[in-house]
Amino acid sequence: MDHADMPLPRAPERLSLMDLKPKRVVVSLSGDREIEVGPLSGEDVVGLMQKHVALQKYMMRVPISFTEIAETVPGAVASIIAVGCGYRGDKNAELIAASLSIEEQSEIIEGIGRATFTRGFGPFVRRIGALGAEVDFGGTGDGRVPATPSRRPSRASSTPDSPKPGPGDSAPDSSPPTPSSTSETIASAA
Repeated sequence: MDHADMPLPRAPERLSLMDLKPKRVVVSLSGDREIEVGPLSGEDVVGLMQKHVALQKYMMRVPISFTEIAETVPGAVASIIAVGCGYRGDKNAELIAASLSIEEQSEIIEGIGRATFTRGFGPFVRRIGALGAEVDFGGTGDGRVPATPSRRPSRASSTPDSPKPGPGDSAPDSSPPTPSSTSETIASAA
């Protein structure tokens, strides 16, 4: 075969935005039932993260308590299923999704995941995490969700045997030291 007779390599087909359609996935459920699901868009994901703050924390790798998971996951699962089935914000669809068995919920979520994360979830989380470093998701300025501050016990309540202030005495200051008061204390000790 002569080089002139060899076919040239075909260039990848270029599409316009109008040629793109969301990838749909058919999910097989028990009882010979099937459901078609689609991908979540960026708008869908942001809406879900705003509605279910634990999802936002998870995406930003902020620790989540078991209580927070237990309070959030069932509603988040129902919301994700409703959105993936084309019923964004539809409360009735979320109620139906919430009533499905956990097996069916997990199969539908898996299908939505395949339609949404065609390259896998890990690469997506890394890309979002990199973007999150540039976006202020909660006022910290560094892309992290701000932690909820814990109340510090006062010195008086943490030492039950300490004497209570009498009339004319002032209560000990239980506020945390400020940087300037800490440096003044260190300087006076030297």
